[in-house]
Amino acid sequence: MVSLLCFALNKPLPAQFVNIIDAPFTATIVFTRDGHANATEEIARASSGSTYDATKALDGRLVHVMIVDIPNHRRINLIPSPPSYTYRLQDASKERTFTVGEYRRILQRMQDSFRQNPDPDKADDGSHRHQIALGVRQENGMTLFGNREEINLASGEKRIVEAWQSDLGVAVTFVEKGTATQTTRTLTDLRRVEPDPKLFEIPAEYLPHADLLLDGRKVFVDNETGVPEVKDAAVAQFNAFGPSKHPWVVVDLMDEADIVAVFANVARTDDLDPPFEMKIYVPRSDEILFVSHLRRNPDAQVRTYLAYEKSLAPSCVGDLWNNVVNTRIGLLGNPIAKSTGKARP
Repeated sequence: MVSLLCFALNKPLPAQFVNIIDAPFTATIVFTRDGHANATEEIARASSGSTYDATKALDGRLVHVMIVDIPNHRRINLIPSPPSYTYRLQDASKERTFTVGEYRRILQRMQDSFRQNPDPDKADDGSHRHQIALGVRQENGMTLFGNREEINLASGEKRIVEAWQSDLGVAVTFVEKGTATQTTRTLTDLRRVEPDPKLFEIPAEYLPHADLLLDGRKVFVDNETGVPEVKDAAVAQFNAFGPSKHPWVVVDLMDEADIVAVFANVARTDDLDPPFEMKIYVPRSDEILFVSHLRRNPDAQVRTYLAYEKSLAPSCVGDLWNNVVNTRIGLLGNPIAKSTGKARP
């Protein structure tokens, strides 16, 4: 119903699609603007009516995932912004499901309404809509209903909105033409199969879990720069945060540490001074938890070369602190009843 209301109110179709039971599928939606692709959605629906909708940027980066989990009466919004894997739960106990036949009749009634009332009354702002029913056609085992609106805005701008909606509960094409631009949504790669059930679960990386980078308290500082003052500056910075921010404690033995901070110069890559680097390791391991890669600024006004070394070490530690305090793993916002999720600062 959301997509139908948006069409009638002259709003673009949302990413969300309809919860129809016993009609599983997977597909891709391609968004274009003026003929150029600018985003995609990977969508799926289970036989239960549960839906999965993953929005991706043009470079393939995952931007947002919305799951409507019908059997468990919850809506899950996943916010993938590494390292801040967070999610929000909403109550979906009143989420309505349809059969293909029920939704087909809804689409037919909408098309009948367009035929019976092609010119609705003018809106309060003076704009006017002309509605056209484009008919019904069969395609890939689906029944498609086409509708078109020609909108004349009070400002003089003209807009055309045309959509072919499927009884499968998702628009096959949606086109909006304005005075200066055109946007489209096109359904591709449709497969009438049952999707992977894991799509409708909260992924493990979003759930609270042990993380040495976030939970580690004891730090061993390994200075490989050859400049003793680097370690002194790093230790002072770790200690400066204190219990009120992050209770790091610098220890003298690696075996006592939760994490190891290695400070080192890196091989020259250009005409600037060699980059300066701090890597956070798991003790007695090659596993890297975090890297702060700072390049010396040749234009900085410092009196001695040693001042560079001493200032970069605290900056690396500050970079680590900024990463830790801005990392969230788990539930974000108010949970639905009986949720056991937990947000982590």
